[in-house]
Amino acid sequence: GVGLRAGSQRMVITCEGVDSSVVDAAAALGLDGWEPLVEGRCRELMRAYSSTLKEDRAMLSNMSGTSNGAMSVRYRMRKKEVLLGPLAAAAARGAAAAAARAEAVEEAAAAAAAAVAAAA
Repeated sequence: GVGLRAGSQRMVITCEGVDSSVVDAAAALGLDGWEPLVEGRCRELMRAYSSTLKEDRAMLSNMSGTSNGAMSVRYRMRKKEVLLGPLAAAAARGAAAAAARAEAVEEAAAAAAAAVAAAA
């Protein structure tokens, strides 16, 4: 998992989810949910890496599978995969919200066109 610091307490996110202290910290900050807190921290941690996940994969393909360097790259890749999970979920939520907005606009336009046609 990946740790997020809140004061002196360490909050943990894993592939399986977040611990309750993440939810509690978001509530204490007055956030509507824990997602913005986690997504922001994940973005911050991802920017701290000097290589991308794609670059790590390429680097790993040129290493011996049992070397210390290869093990370090695999560890770094796994941490990045955990960090990317909430970011991918955020992107999916954003796409779903955009689709819902587009559908609402289309429905409003259809209703307006029907009202104009009925008035004519």
